[in-house]
Amino acid sequence: MTPETAAAYAAPATPRSATRTIRLWCELVLLYVGIPLLMVERVIPNWPILYLLLATIGVLFVLRTDKSFDQQLLVRSAGVGAGFRKLLLRDVPLLLLLGLGVWRLSPNSLFSLVKFAPGI
Repeated sequence: MTPETAAAYAAPATPRSATRTIRLWCELVLLYVGIPLLMVERVIPNWPILYLLLATIGVLFVLRTDKSFDQQLLVRSAGVGAGFRKLLLRDVPLLLLLGLGVWRLSPNSLFSLVKFAPGI
């Protein structure tokens, strides 16, 4: 290990990185705890697909405006093929099992967007 590398590993976290870490934790808690909790408590309508679309658009906007992110990664599919088949083979049966469990245990929660907003 060179002295420069050792110094890089031993360097304390800068205030900017600590602020970024706190901001990322707040984002995580908001998206995966806050919004679902507000939907369960009926503070906001139970439209999960709408919230997922809004989160996706927000992430796309952040990635498009980030100068350090390679824009070609958003449209290039060369790197997707390597792990995509393995991912599908693992996740599709689990997602079907999850859907079956929701359908059997809480059928009112399945497709709640269609039931509560048929005009969409």
